[in-house]
Amino acid sequence: MSTSDIPLVIDNGSYKIKFGFASERNTPNIVNNCIIKTKSSFGDRYCIGNQLEDPTILTSTTNAYIKRPKEFGNLTSWETQSELWDYCFYNPSEFNFDLNEHFSMLNNDDIKTPHLILSESIFHIPELSKNTDEAVFEEYAFTSLFKAPAGAFVPFNKKGIDKSQIYLDSDDNIINSFNPNENSGATYNKFQLIIDSGFDCTWVIPVINGTIFYEAVQKCNFGGKFFTGYLKELISYNHIDLSQETLIVNKIKEKCLYMAPDSFNKTLLNNNKDKVIKEYVLPSDEPFLGSHSIDKEIDSNLGYLLKKDENPARNRATLKLSDELFTVPESLIFPEKVKFDSSLTMTSHGLIEIILKSLALCPELIRPLLVSNIVLIGGNFNIPNIKERILKELQLNAPTEWTVRVSCDVGRSDLFAFDSMCAFSETEEYKKTRITREEYFEHGLEWTTKNRFGFQAYT
Repeated sequence: MSTSDIPLVIDNGSYKIKFGFASERNTPNIVNNCIIKTKSSFGDRYCIGNQLEDPTILTSTTNAYIKRPKEFGNLTSWETQSELWDYCFYNPSEFNFDLNEHFSMLNNDDIKTPHLILSESIFHIPELSKNTDEAVFEEYAFTSLFKAPAGAFVPFNKKGIDKSQIYLDSDDNIINSFNPNENSGATYNKFQLIIDSGFDCTWVIPVINGTIFYEAVQKCNFGGKFFTGYLKELISYNHIDLSQETLIVNKIKEKCLYMAPDSFNKTLLNNNKDKVIKEYVLPSDEPFLGSHSIDKEIDSNLGYLLKKDENPARNRATLKLSDELFTVPESLIFPEKVKFDSSLTMTSHGLIEIILKSLALCPELIRPLLVSNIVLIGGNFNIPNIKERILKELQLNAPTEWTVRVSCDVGRSDLFAFDSMCAFSETEEYKKTRITREEYFEHGLEWTTKNRFGFQAYT
């Protein structure tokens, strides 16, 4: 593939945008997919994308109004999304990326633009998906487009899957199954069970022969947004009122949460000296005027996690958390166990139950193949211990003759879909199935969505 044919890859998540050229798969640009409005003594303040982490721009996070282009995973506001894309694509000072540099004029007064690989939500509403096609080809004038749910790209990232795959041996010890000499020769795994846990919810997605088996796709209602809200309730109930501090609590969630390694009850009853207690330093109420220190974490408008044997900055309030740290992620696996008071009842099914339900809807012959090729993607799977815990619980609930294998690049699970999209860009399947601008203008919106990319083409 020549340099001019290298596509631009955009994993357009509800929480963050990951973008970059496929040749730069290890260093994507990561941008908060939101616009923030807050009030200050100087009037309303607005920030976009990563500006929310700049204390000179977002001086107060209290009662922040967060506007996102996506609702329940569907891209409902292209006005907001185009503002964020423009902020990403034409901002060389912040991201060292300028899309204008990759446009060129042709002899027939037409323009040559990059190819595009784009992720969208599974079961994306067709009418909203048409808006995406229109913006991609008419507003941004990309040369071609391939779009699919993030999970559809994962089977093409075989190397990434194999490196992190684990299973339990007969003594319940966790074993890494990576074999560097094993190579099937295929460009993708034919049987894959993708679990995508993002901002809005968690999807269980069986992929058979490179195609999503939509009849067995299942949804779990717990995602990053729920974790933030639940943690906010626990902190406000037990410690200090942070009910109006969504951005700060969200940062605490990202820095502090972990999954109970063996069982929720065992960890909850652990009162010995090994109990995990993390101390988080809340941001200062003083307005940020110039450079206060040489430490960006101390000056952060979202606070920071205190390191072991470190003292907080002067006059800073701190928050000590223990049981809350593993109670919140437990809601993903066993929601019925986590009630912080009698008024809270979890009615949604947990992840293990959803996985087994999805497998029951797949052809019986391939269920063992799917369960032995599970991949966890999405930011929620960066939580420590969650990969091992899902493996143990699923093996415990699966038929004894099945071997459960789970892959997850912990620490980079939010970038695994982007890596997979870059790997997909190198395949012949991509070149054969993408749609060009000429085809779009010839066939129109209805054909593009209904016959090529939308779930309607497979159901």
